[in-house]
Amino acid sequence: MVRRRLLAIPVIVMAAVFVSAASEDDPIVVERSRETNVVSAGEWEVQISRSYRFGKSLDGKNDARALGKERTFNFCLRDTQIELFVRQLVGEGQSDAASSTTCRPMHMKIENGHVHASQVCNGGSVSVVADEETKRTSTQPTKLSLNVDGSFDSASLKIDFESRRELLTRDGLDALRPDLMRWSIVGRKMGAC
Repeated sequence: MVRRRLLAIPVIVMAAVFVSAASEDDPIVVERSRETNVVSAGEWEVQISRSYRFGKSLDGKNDARALGKERTFNFCLRDTQIELFVRQLVGEGQSDAASSTTCRPMHMKIENGHVHASQVCNGGSVSVVADEETKRTSTQPTKLSLNVDGSFDSASLKIDFESRRELLTRDGLDALRPDLMRWSIVGRKMGAC
């Protein structure tokens, strides 16, 4: 019990010194109202589109088809966090490439409400028909390139993604076009939250 009293005395003395220093000759002056420091936020609706695949020529097909489904998310986002949110949507430093690939760091530039990013990954492969007569296939190494372009402001955002897979070495396979996968993210502020 004596120990508790000894610990409590310095706390009371420090509190008294703090109050007396603030209340004597140095009055507290409020220069603006508390409301101006409140961080505004908005309720956002963000839609991630289906992925659209074009020209699947590396695997012998040549078609365009939609994959997956559209997804919609609603959440509250502070106005000061919009650029950070865009960076996260683009996936700075991340790639959805397979674990067998080696990716360079993502390069991202955000300026005046515009975002551009790119990333290159090596190490994947695809089986292609090497000889039309014998229908023999060969495994060819590929390169995966991701390009991102978009714009945003305090009330909306739109980001377009294109993933391009192409052969590292052509070896007479010039007729093969790259595989393209495209999708987009669109968002808008619905109101306050």
